[in-house]
Amino acid sequence: MTESSSQSGPFRREVERHAERQVEPQFKPEMPRIPGVNEPLRARQIWEKPDVLKWLAVAIVVVVSGVVWSGIHAARYRAESALAMRDSAPAQSNANVPTSLLGPPAAARKDVAAATIADLAKPWSAKEFEFFNPLTHARVPAMIIRLPGSASRASAYWAFSLEAPYHTCRLTYITDFRALASRYHYRANHPMVVASCDGTVYDPLQFGTTPAGAWVPGEVAQGAGSRPPLAIDVRVQGQSIFADRME
Repeated sequence: MTESSSQSGPFRREVERHAERQVEPQFKPEMPRIPGVNEPLRARQIWEKPDVLKWLAVAIVVVVSGVVWSGIHAARYRAESALAMRDSAPAQSNANVPTSLLGPPAAARKDVAAATIADLAKPWSAKEFEFFNPLTHARVPAMIIRLPGSASRASAYWAFSLEAPYHTCRLTYITDFRALASRYHYRANHPMVVASCDGTVYDPLQFGTTPAGAWVPGEVAQGAGSRPPLAIDVRVQGQSIFADRME
């Protein structure tokens, strides 16, 4: 009995020690990974190194410099090409280019007098001239007639196109009253303008209206004409009479 008690004492104490000892489990569960909290810091540590940032900045500078240099080179090439084309343009021949695309000669673009006061010194004197139309770049046969009145005033002159309105025939200035009576059956006491294609007689001293509503000399005195000839504005400057524009 005494021997059994003496053997159970150490055994009991050994059991108690084992019970009090904390035994770690054989398999320990893995901690969950939370981004930015417990993940490895190696990637972020790489960017924080001064050498990596330095080489990255160098690479960016090289790429940007290359793009800028390419743009400057391309712009310079385009500018040089444009200058080369412009310099070579005058050397091209205009022989095959239609004259309507070349515009008028330099002299036609300047103020050219239709007549001088000396040319039209007497009333009912007339002179033909060529009017350059800046809108159509066409050269229009025209005439200017000295009417009764002061030679220094523009109202003493009537300039008009010799192309009959709405017709292809040419207008004629007739000062022979017998010719007016025999050919056109019209009796007048001053010169008239006629259209040979339809026999219309235009009176330089009478005013008619244009389709735009303006009053101009050359009212229809006889015939099928529906309006006065195309009028040309004139101005007197010094001893010259300039034709400015046509309606």
